[in-house]
Amino acid sequence: MHEIHIVLGKMPHTSRSRSNLSEEEKKKRRREQKKLSMRRARAKMDTAALEERRRKDRERYQRKKQDGLIKTIADYTPRQQRQIRKMWREKAKVRREKEKIRKQTNKILLNTPPSSPSSSFSRVELGRAVSARNRRRLKAKNDYLSFRLQLLEKKLAKYRMRILRLKRKKYQSDNSDKINVKQTIHDFLLEDENSRLTAGKKETITRRKIKQQIRFLNDSLLNLFKIFVSKTGLNISYETFRRHRPFWVLSPKVASRNTCLCRTHTNNDFIVYALHQAKIIPHSTATDVAKSLCCNNVLDVSCLERNCSQCIGKYVNFNTINRLDTIIYQRWVTKNVNVVINGQERKLKKTYKETVKTTQQLLLNTLKVNLPIFMQHLANIINQYKAIRQIKQNLTSVDGLLHIDFSENYSFKYGTAIQSAHFGGSKEQLSMHTCVYYSFQIPHNKIQTTSICTVSQNLRHDPVLICAHLKPVIEQIKLITPDLKNLHILSDGPSTQYRNKTMFQMIANYLGNITNAETITWHFTETGHGKGAPDGVGGCLKRICDKAVANGRDIVDIDSFVDCSKENCKGIVVIPIDDTNVLDIQNIADAITVRPFKGTFKLHQIAWSILEPNILHARRLSCIECAANTKCSHFEIGQILVQHVESYGSPSNLPRRVIIASPIVSSPNTASASTVTRSRTPESIGPSNDTPSPEPLISRRQPLTPRKKLNLEDVSDDSDFMTSPSARRPRKRSGLFIESDDSDTNSSPPKNCKRRLAIFIDTDSENSPPKPCKRPIGKNYFSDDSIGKIF
Repeated sequence: MHEIHIVLGKMPHTSRSRSNLSEEEKKKRRREQKKLSMRRARAKMDTAALEERRRKDRERYQRKKQDGLIKTIADYTPRQQRQIRKMWREKAKVRREKEKIRKQTNKILLNTPPSSPSSSFSRVELGRAVSARNRRRLKAKNDYLSFRLQLLEKKLAKYRMRILRLKRKKYQSDNSDKINVKQTIHDFLLEDENSRLTAGKKETITRRKIKQQIRFLNDSLLNLFKIFVSKTGLNISYETFRRHRPFWVLSPKVASRNTCLCRTHTNNDFIVYALHQAKIIPHSTATDVAKSLCCNNVLDVSCLERNCSQCIGKYVNFNTINRLDTIIYQRWVTKNVNVVINGQERKLKKTYKETVKTTQQLLLNTLKVNLPIFMQHLANIINQYKAIRQIKQNLTSVDGLLHIDFSENYSFKYGTAIQSAHFGGSKEQLSMHTCVYYSFQIPHNKIQTTSICTVSQNLRHDPVLICAHLKPVIEQIKLITPDLKNLHILSDGPSTQYRNKTMFQMIANYLGNITNAETITWHFTETGHGKGAPDGVGGCLKRICDKAVANGRDIVDIDSFVDCSKENCKGIVVIPIDDTNVLDIQNIADAITVRPFKGTFKLHQIAWSILEPNILHARRLSCIECAANTKCSHFEIGQILVQHVESYGSPSNLPRRVIIASPIVSSPNTASASTVTRSRTPESIGPSNDTPSPEPLISRRQPLTPRKKLNLEDVSDDSDFMTSPSARRPRKRSGLFIESDDSDTNSSPPKNCKRRLAIFIDTDSENSPPKPCKRPIGKNYFSDDSIGKIF
């Protein structure tokens, strides 16, 4: 019986040299060589030596077994025993298969004649191995050279085309339009009317080590693309517009919903959407309804105010309706509710969204009443955005634009805190007044932005604290723009903060003195649309401080907040505010005794000039064409008389101005005691040449004429008509709808609804008895069968 002898050859050669091997590969090769040398040594042993080696191996195995280094199957758990026995069965099966193959091979070899003797070493086989190794090396080298050649050919073609393009530029006309499409798309999408800036400290995005505050689109990208093409006239594809969208301008999601929506927009969208779902009107949003009434479906101020001669004849068409059919819509309302606080019942105002069920006729009438107000709302938004954009583009070295807003108060935090400090009322807050100042830099001929934030532990947001916050900001502005003459201030319009009679008087009595500017123009954004760059400044500072708190730092007072902000945010100027100047400013504000300006909520611009220091021009919208000291022929709604007040306890170094009164002529539609109602007499203008010069003029409040208003009880209870606001008062016909002949659209009030009356008692004359006069509350601008303009 022939035995099979395994011929152990040499280790196979590899194309890699030993110097190119890693340490792990070297260790692996040494282990394989050691095993191979041991097998070779056993193969060379005779029978006695091999038996002696096996005996030593058995003894070594028994010693390990006695020492507990080798476990027997009895030492394992039953589960492990089953697994081991299963493994044994599988290995035994493999071993039996190998033994079967070996026996079959030996059987075949028994019937095979012995081969002729041959040499164990062949130079031919060695040459073939060397030749194969060389071919592999050459093939790898050829592949690398081919890849390298392709790269060089591409690079050569790129530079060749670059040279050709540079040569062709020499023959191009110098007057050719060079439009940077990408930058144009960026500027369009970053405008406040197309996207809104988020104010959250965590609402940021980073790409390629560039961190930006997230902006959300105000409309779908497809609709914005249509507006972009209509405005710019660029013939580009939607794919190009989408590709060049800035990475920080995103489409809003549910998680990033806007919780600062405009009530006028939202409520009108609810109404239009309900009518659209009922297939009464073809538009799904209130903005689309307004666009349908404008030229070329593009929102424009003159078209929205119905002053355009081309689109004044456009009306909203609606389908046939059945006045008895009901319809459901939603709306945001603010109501007085009774709540129990600490066992006591109190009345509070709460805003919530309610679902209203009404008839199609009443809802359509509500839209007729609301549409003129909504279109004026859109006109105000567009005009304010346009005016501010033009101011930024036309800034000079003597102009400046200051955008201000209050950020949400920051709550102090500890890096680690006990439970009572975390959940209790121990948290103090910090008031943050954020500003972004736009100025023109002559050396670079570009607009420079400076971010400033003033912080104070005084949480008041009234005009006194606003002036206290603005004082260090104006000092910083003087360093940036030394020759400042025209200062523009932009803010939102809350009546408790910026847009009130006290703030109007402080413009002339305080801001005019500390700025040394010749004109101060204050612009107010439309209600519900005041988000802007200052919100991003506040979010950035809060995010930086919260990150420091997460790293274990305590921010428990104004000093630690300012130190953390200055260390980690070099781009924002952070200024702490104390109550040193608050008392002086409070004395000035307390001395102001003028009556509120009638039309405060309508105005969006207040203009003051040193040429007419006694007059504040109140304008319905911002106008950049008319000077600050002249009556605006476009949007003037009145003039406010400045009551000059001496500051009590003011420091001696505060710059003061000598105010010389001048003749004043009022606007014909001003109607309050604080507005100018007549020209000044020569005696009030100034002293004669024979009299000595008096002290700086202080305007005193004129005695007010009392006017009492007594509201009588309603003639009838109209609680049955609460399903729609239009059913509670006489409706105004907007003149924007064309009704179908088959529709039942009687817009007159219900029979049971009676007009409420009010009595005004005029006490102008002391001798004459009171004269009651009755008039209906509300006014019908159009008769039932008339069709006219909105206003």
